[in-house]
Amino acid sequence: MAAGNQWNHVPGKLNPADKGTRGLTADQLASDSVWWSGPEFLVPQHNEWPSRQITVPKELPGMVKRAQVMAFAVQQVSAEVFRLHPDNYSSWKRLIRLMAWCYRFINRCRRRHASTRGDPEAASTAVDSVELKSEELQRTECHWYAIAQAESYPAPYWQLTSGKSLAVNDPLLRLNPVLDKDYPCVLRVGGRLKTASHLPVHTRHPIILPQHHRITQLIVDAEDRKCDHSVGPNHLLANLMLGFWITRGKVVTRSHCAHCVLCKKKWATVALQQIAPLPLFRTAPPYRAFSRVGVDYAGPFRTKQGRGKTQLKRYLCVFSCLQS
Repeated sequence: MAAGNQWNHVPGKLNPADKGTRGLTADQLASDSVWWSGPEFLVPQHNEWPSRQITVPKELPGMVKRAQVMAFAVQQVSAEVFRLHPDNYSSWKRLIRLMAWCYRFINRCRRRHASTRGDPEAASTAVDSVELKSEELQRTECHWYAIAQAESYPAPYWQLTSGKSLAVNDPLLRLNPVLDKDYPCVLRVGGRLKTASHLPVHTRHPIILPQHHRITQLIVDAEDRKCDHSVGPNHLLANLMLGFWITRGKVVTRSHCAHCVLCKKKWATVALQQIAPLPLFRTAPPYRAFSRVGVDYAGPFRTKQGRGKTQLKRYLCVFSCLQS
């Protein structure tokens, strides 16, 4: 390939290739010297050719450069909120297990840091098991319960966790909410079963869940999967109320069953075709029995008439009245 300095420019008026595309007649081409001999500046030697340097302007004529202003806003978002947001997950079990593994990693790093500083309590801590423990999963679940309650009921949640009483017009006042003993950041329903020690804590004091929070939707979906999508919204709400108190729970379960694809498939009603009207010959008089009949044939049937007899072919003919 030729180098850049070996190229040259031929103007369009002196270019023989343009003559054939400019609409010239044969007589004009016959007397055109450029068409037959080429441009005149190509006749002398190469070193005598005129040199023409073409400079491309940086700014084309008529072009207006607009200054672009770019602004960057840095927002401090924690990794926990950004990566482990409930909106990014469709399974309650997966969210809980992933969060529990993160908590285990954080606690392990803290223990390792404390052991390097000579803390005897951290050095004597047992090694974590391979699988997640039930205590770890329960602690993670309570963590998300507290987040859902704090985001949906900020004022009542702050008042209760600070040891203050709720306002008279607060919607949660009728539930008489109390704090969990093991996890003080979780709100539970007070109720009148406080002294029923034979019942589990979840039954006496169910956990309060807001109606429109993503955590509530994941819990309802997990319970529906556990029931294999075979129960209706009322039964689903009854199972959830064994451990939770969902505000306007009937609306939540009905909305879930209405949008769940598997529930729609299992609870879909069978399409019934409308039966066509009877033809005229079945409704016109006379109305005597067997005045008009339909005949059906069936067979052959192999039957025996008595012991030791050979099997014979029998045919069935059924006469049915078309009116009675």
